[in-house]
Amino acid sequence: MSTFELAFLAEVESAVKYKYDILDFQITPAAITGGIPAFARAGAGRLSIHIDVRHPEVAKLKPLGISPVLYSMATEFCREYLSSVLKSKSPKFFGSGALTIDEIMKRRAELWKIEAADIAIDTRGEVSHAPIHFGGFGVPQVVTSASIMEVEVAAPSTEVESDGQTAEKQPAPIPVPERDQKILKIVDLSGTLGIGGYYFRIMDAPAKTFGNEIQTMTEVFAFWFGNRVTYVFSDGVGTAFQYELRLNAFIKVDGDVGGTMRLTKPLQMFATAMFVQIPEKLELFIIPASGKEILVTVNYDWIDLSKGRALLADGAGAD
Repeated sequence: MSTFELAFLAEVESAVKYKYDILDFQITPAAITGGIPAFARAGAGRLSIHIDVRHPEVAKLKPLGISPVLYSMATEFCREYLSSVLKSKSPKFFGSGALTIDEIMKRRAELWKIEAADIAIDTRGEVSHAPIHFGGFGVPQVVTSASIMEVEVAAPSTEVESDGQTAEKQPAPIPVPERDQKILKIVDLSGTLGIGGYYFRIMDAPAKTFGNEIQTMTEVFAFWFGNRVTYVFSDGVGTAFQYELRLNAFIKVDGDVGGTMRLTKPLQMFATAMFVQIPEKLELFIIPASGKEILVTVNYDWIDLSKGRALLADGAGAD
């Protein structure tokens, strides 16, 4: 197998481990009848996964090279072709497919032993106050054109060497941002990956806490009305994650102040951050032009409908 094919299998292995908490499994590269790119069988014992690394659905990802974007696509690959089997083997899910929130929280819990020496005393005599901003909740962010990180993904090209032989020229490595950009722009030079466009950064706190679970969810929608854009990620059974952007201007698309859209592009992981697709219709309201700035208040919550509760999170200072 090529270096890319081995790298893709490694990324799928990571996704199965860290997104679904499955440890007892084996991945085998194989040609699969029926023209499908992946197959897994549910049942007792070790989970066996077969992947056709030369299937067009996998081969089209080669332009990404070995990069954080490839990991995002491997996660989407698992969700698209292996989701039902992975959920049945994952301790994160009930048999119905709903996320087991109590189990997730238990795995993330820490047992602390507090001693007198652990107490810190502030002698400055100062009292800090959280800033008050419009809306009364969330974390305000000012987004400017400098907040946008642009990344190009392209297929390897060939060049002629001095001896007349052709050699494959790998694309330039994906740059590491010098700052925490709030918007990611992916330029798909190949035109075949279907991931080009703008993405908005999800705050670090929910990305770290719920990121693995968000990426396994099958239903992703964006709703907008008035000055709000709400992203809803759901397993379609009993749990949902909501991420809201509140702008300082009203959104009006084709004369209408409201709308909805199913998102087709996967979440992207880049430089340890998570980004969600910005619908093209909303780019005018979220993407700042040069010399301009847009004020956005971001907020999130996690809803467990199966237990009739909402796990609200205070994002102050999270990003």
